[in-house]
Amino acid sequence: MGICEEEDAVIDTDTGGSTMSSSCSAASRTLRKDEIEAKFAPFVRRSPQWTVSQRIITAFMTVFVLPIRLIILGIGLSLLWIIAALGMAGVQDLDKYQFSPLPSWRKCILSSISPLTRALLFLSLGVFKIERSEFDAELQDIVPSSNATDSTTNSKPHIIVSNHLGYLDIAVLLATYRASFVAKSNIAQLAFVGRVAKAMQCIFVSEPSNGFSEQIRRRLEAASSAHSPENGSSDTSCSGCQACLNTLVVFPEGTTCNGTAMIRFRSGAFVAGYPVLPVAIRFKNPNFNLSWESILFKEHLWRSMTQFSNAVELIELPLYNPSELEKENPLLYAKNVQDALEKCLEIPVFDLNRKHKMIYHSYLMRKINAETALAQAQVVSEQDETLKRYATLQLH
Repeated sequence: MGICEEEDAVIDTDTGGSTMSSSCSAASRTLRKDEIEAKFAPFVRRSPQWTVSQRIITAFMTVFVLPIRLIILGIGLSLLWIIAALGMAGVQDLDKYQFSPLPSWRKCILSSISPLTRALLFLSLGVFKIERSEFDAELQDIVPSSNATDSTTNSKPHIIVSNHLGYLDIAVLLATYRASFVAKSNIAQLAFVGRVAKAMQCIFVSEPSNGFSEQIRRRLEAASSAHSPENGSSDTSCSGCQACLNTLVVFPEGTTCNGTAMIRFRSGAFVAGYPVLPVAIRFKNPNFNLSWESILFKEHLWRSMTQFSNAVELIELPLYNPSELEKENPLLYAKNVQDALEKCLEIPVFDLNRKHKMIYHSYLMRKINAETALAQAQVVSEQDETLKRYATLQLH
């Protein structure tokens, strides 16, 4: 940078001077771009090169397959809306609905949402395979034995925590675990998605998510209470019964990443001190990165639906029971769980948050330049108390 600035200062009007200035300017821009991509690595769009052969396949799929898939998707979403509406018929108190076991007739109606979602993934998005692998000997050292519990026992009420790659992993987890999610409050207002989310007992939080930890605690305590002897239950280790609420899924990163890195977990999901089931998600498509990161929704949906096939891998780690120290320090709990996912996925974790992502997107849209983006990122990092506490944990 210093060399270029000195050379620019002595540039005259001849051709050679202009060429040198242009060369330095290009070098400076390249250096800045590399610095930006290094700083905001989890949010950078990283996808295999769109080759000529892949463009031909995409064109073929767009003309002959995409219309059929779109029709199937439209029909499927309509059916999901109808099922959700029937399942919630007569509900007056949404808060009570979110935190209470459902009557058998509602559960019977809503039980078709998960298999229908799986069918839509197969028929409209080409997700022909969801590989679900559980804890094995190769992952023995990822979760300390003192914390690990066989997840198949489902011995206690728990939540699923996972890395977040976009809307596709939400559908995959819904189809696989009949899951509920923690979602932003504006999701509840969406026509199709909002209705289904409400029916599946999702928890809606505002920005900032005040009371988020308390809502999770209420949800897990409701599940625990439903299985208590006081409520006529003697079985606390069932895999799903009338008393059970849908398993709650939380994405502690608070936003999506590109699949090559994660950002620091927020501690809200861990404050309640209940066990968590870490699930690592990995998209497996050699031609297109299915993560919805730094790409327009309509372009991402088009490219996803014009892939001949897509595959998703879910890796279940052991059910993680927090130690007493982790219960007292939720951030330590969050860090240790994310460390396990980091080792499983073999990707780095960056000290960033959702605000950093917004800065990067502003840079991509040319609203700010590289220098401003980096400066704003530094300010956000300095103001984030959670990231500061993570730094303290790492020192110890």
